[in-house]
Amino acid sequence: MDVRDVEQTSLWAVCDTDGVCHCDWRLTAHGCEQDDTMKTIYIVNAVLSGIVGSVAMWITYNRVFVLKQDILDCRTGFPRPKPIESMALMGTIFNFLRMAHAIILVVDGIPNVAFRSFFFEFPWQFGFGALACYLFGIAHTLSDSSKIIYDNWVRSPLIIDGICVAIIALPFITNNICAIAAGIYALQGNIPLATKFTDALYCFWTFYTGSLAIIILYAGTRLLRLLRQHLIEKSDGRVNADKVRLGALKVQIIVLTAFLCLGVFAVILGLYAALRIPITVNKAYNGAIAAIWTYDGALATAFIAFAIILKYVDHDLLSCWLKSFYQVMEKPNRY
Repeated sequence: MDVRDVEQTSLWAVCDTDGVCHCDWRLTAHGCEQDDTMKTIYIVNAVLSGIVGSVAMWITYNRVFVLKQDILDCRTGFPRPKPIESMALMGTIFNFLRMAHAIILVVDGIPNVAFRSFFFEFPWQFGFGALACYLFGIAHTLSDSSKIIYDNWVRSPLIIDGICVAIIALPFITNNICAIAAGIYALQGNIPLATKFTDALYCFWTFYTGSLAIIILYAGTRLLRLLRQHLIEKSDGRVNADKVRLGALKVQIIVLTAFLCLGVFAVILGLYAALRIPITVNKAYNGAIAAIWTYDGALATAFIAFAIILKYVDHDLLSCWLKSFYQVMEKPNRY
């Protein structure tokens, strides 16, 4: 279909000259060619987000109320996120908000385009913040567990604090402004301006997610290398080797999951910012983008939750698995 034959008269959908309308699946799952597909995607997402959100909530409860861990470390006077606790809390909020959004679209509730534009974006800021909290939380937690590793990895706590605040806070400011403005201008019938704010919104998201993905990959790789070096240096039995290996494996799973989640998201967001109308009017592309975008966060939560609850696996089985895993990882590359 030639996109020149397409006219966008509302933010809800894009209609071609034959009168066939294609859902902007971020805002509606009704009254367009792909409504059955979009409803199915959101029904599955409501169930999936509810399940992984409940797991994240259990992790938060267990860490905060059973293990008596704090969500924020305020001992220095500056509130710093604890890695697992803050990530689990924000992951819980993210998934339950995504479940609520999916239910609203399936039942076609609250038919206000400004609200829906805002409410689609709002949960993702918590998902993004969860990964940022883990990265910066683990940086400061290292200062308590190993001063040598901390000094080699972080070097400047003030810089980390500044970057942490900026990365977590900026999406709440810029993206909410763009999402609300797009919805308000759509209500006023000013679709060209609403479209410009929508495009700006996804340019911001592309920059934020791409930047955090690169930072997490770099920092996580460096941290894992230091943890392995720490394990080798302390191999005389003064440290619990299995505990260090488990910690390294947990970091490995979380870092890889976070990088893949953010990397996929950055690519999808970049494509959507540049080609939103052509994607929307193509049934296959629109459905594929909607599915990847919708499930990306919930699946990432599931993998990260798995990494966190590894400590509850049978100790002997886990010890055997960890030794086998690291023997494979430490074999020299013969090719």
